[in-house]
Amino acid sequence: MRRLFLASVLAAAPLVAQAPTDFTGPSPWPEIRRERITRLLPQAMREANVDAWVTFLRENANDPLALHVGGENAGSPAAVLFVRNDNRLRSVMISGFGEAIALRELGLHDSVVVYDRNSSTALMDAVASRLRASGARRIAINSGGSENVTDGLSYTQRIALERALGAEWAARLVPSEELVELWLQVKLPTEVEIMRRAAALTA
Repeated sequence: MRRLFLASVLAAAPLVAQAPTDFTGPSPWPEIRRERITRLLPQAMREANVDAWVTFLRENANDPLALHVGGENAGSPAAVLFVRNDNRLRSVMISGFGEAIALRELGLHDSVVVYDRNSSTALMDAVASRLRASGARRIAINSGGSENVTDGLSYTQRIALERALGAEWAARLVPSEELVELWLQVKLPTEVEIMRRAAALTA
């Protein structure tokens, strides 16, 4: 993945002389992230032959991909679930009550669902219920693979998810490494322009 990122920077290098270097103003990241999810993620899931992708979030030990899926400010344990039907992508954030209002105002996901924190298995049960309802054949999770960024799921979380899913559905879990590489290696035009400006500033 680092090689792919470096190649993108080098490809932009011949054009850095014309690129402005002003980085003032509001951050473009929220809109870039939204566009990456809606435009690029369905294609990456299709190419990776993945029907669903779930990322678990938690405070102080968050998943490395949290920023990319809108979970960087996680407090109570939460999960982001993406489900693909052909070229259509639906996303749901399953969170504690305390974060739900802010997440809904963020407007990144199609829905925000609150789970009952009085039950120790409520989050995993909610994720498992939605995965079974989706009929997904291959479910990507951030566990395994050779890249640290795609290995954020803890052993305890994985065991809890497998228990909530049951043996038949747990067998559908696959590492998210290929999906994430396919997703992150493609840059939007806005991102390419930012990289050109950064390269010009560095030069």
